[in-house]
Amino acid sequence: MASKPMGKTLSVSTNMVCGAGGQGAYLMKREWKGIWIPKEIWLNEKLTLQEKVFLVEIMSLDGENGCFASNDYFAKFFNLSKTRVSLIIKSLLKKECITSHVSKE
Repeated sequence: MASKPMGKTLSVSTNMVCGAGGQGAYLMKREWKGIWIPKEIWLNEKLTLQEKVFLVEIMSLDGENGCFASNDYFAKFFNLSKTRVSLIIKSLLKKECITSHVSKE
């Protein structure tokens, strides 16, 4: 999810407990099912509203190998700057709501 360095891949997965946009062509292809926010996320007072919706979006993109969405994708989807996206992702990592793995291609 962070800016992708050349030759590296970043995958992110959600942790349900968390430490216990537009509809343009940039959207990844997926079956749209609507929005559902698990109670563990919705009632978590340690998360901001933006962090909650980020988690839900990450969960909706999370395949067998994790979520491979870029900061650019999230910036366009949520109509935010890439800097703001990066700050939200760093906060979710710090709060142990998501994990990340960077590997060289």
